[in-house]
Amino acid sequence: MSGVDRLALVSKVLLDQRFLELKRENERLTLRLFWIDHSINTLKHLTNYANNKPGGPRCHCCCCVRAKRYRPSILDGYDDEIVHEACTFGPWFEKIVQEHGLSFAASGACVSFEKMDRECYPMPDDDVHFLLFPTHNAPATSWCTWVYGAKLWKAQTTQDPGLLQLSVLFKTLSGEGDGVVGGPHDSDSDS
Repeated sequence: MSGVDRLALVSKVLLDQRFLELKRENERLTLRLFWIDHSINTLKHLTNYANNKPGGPRCHCCCCVRAKRYRPSILDGYDDEIVHEACTFGPWFEKIVQEHGLSFAASGACVSFEKMDRECYPMPDDDVHFLLFPTHNAPATSWCTWVYGAKLWKAQTTQDPGLLQLSVLFKTLSGEGDGVVGGPHDSDSDS
């Protein structure tokens, strides 16, 4: 093997190695951008929007009012005495989550976690997509307090099945499928 052939072979190995490093860096940055647009805060904004849009449950139980998921309109009146006994948002949202192939579980209580995401939300090791917590004012099924589970936050690529399902859930809640577009605060990437 001549010196030129060896140089070509070594250059190819170095080029392949650099290409793989750049590919990994690109995927890491793509994943960071995904989490900016699909953060818990953004999903909470979308659930608020979805609760109030036509076809949404328009639940105004005490839990949804506390979570600021319910925005009364002029047609609803402003009678503080009218409050649903049971939350209709929780079962409605759980059905949508399950239709998108995502899983959830309720935790008995909020405990401290070693890992936190960029928004200071816990990153539990529970093997579900969403982990719900009760509060002293609301049961876990009201979806007032929840975090992403290990099936989402442990994803290494934006092509992970859980992240693809989450992305479709975001589109459904924002109304992209039915021609309705969400409000201006539906994404964290603009701020």
